[in-house]
Amino acid sequence: DMNVACKVLEGDNASLSETSLAENFQRENMTPTDECRAFQHFLSEDSDIDAVARRFGVTRRFVEGRLRLAGLAEPVFEALAEGRITLDMAKAYATTSDQAKQARVFEQYGTYSYTTPDQVRRAIAGDALKATDPIAQLVGEDAYVAAGGTIERELFTENGNRWSDPEIAQGLAAAIME
Repeated sequence: DMNVACKVLEGDNASLSETSLAENFQRENMTPTDECRAFQHFLSEDSDIDAVARRFGVTRRFVEGRLRLAGLAEPVFEALAEGRITLDMAKAYATTSDQAKQARVFEQYGTYSYTTPDQVRRAIAGDALKATDPIAQLVGEDAYVAAGGTIERELFTENGNRWSDPEIAQGLAAAIME
């Protein structure tokens, strides 16, 4: 619901093609936050992730990743939108969907130039178990979830899922060992 300036050009195919190419060459790409908002908009119009991916010419995983970024805590999302943090840093914060945890870590690390995405990931992971941890493998994902455990699905790397409630997994592992 906004006005968009348009310029209608008339001419032969060669000059119109040249003008179109020049415009596309000079065009600025969407920012990650713009992509997040666009994907959310089209999903809210009864579209599905696969349809959005086709519409934008990207993979389903790319759309899922941007939607994960859309769920960032507000100060982190704003920092990404303003360019105060990089996309890699935002992805590090998005390794958890817990916005309170994101905000706490962001408050600690903020936009310090010496902070790395790995440091943010480690701070967010805290005492969570990796899905590849021996305790997680002993217990099994189904038993863990059935006992009330939650799993943070990693969208940016393979096999990076984390179990957010290590005490549940440890209790189940102790029962198995007995």
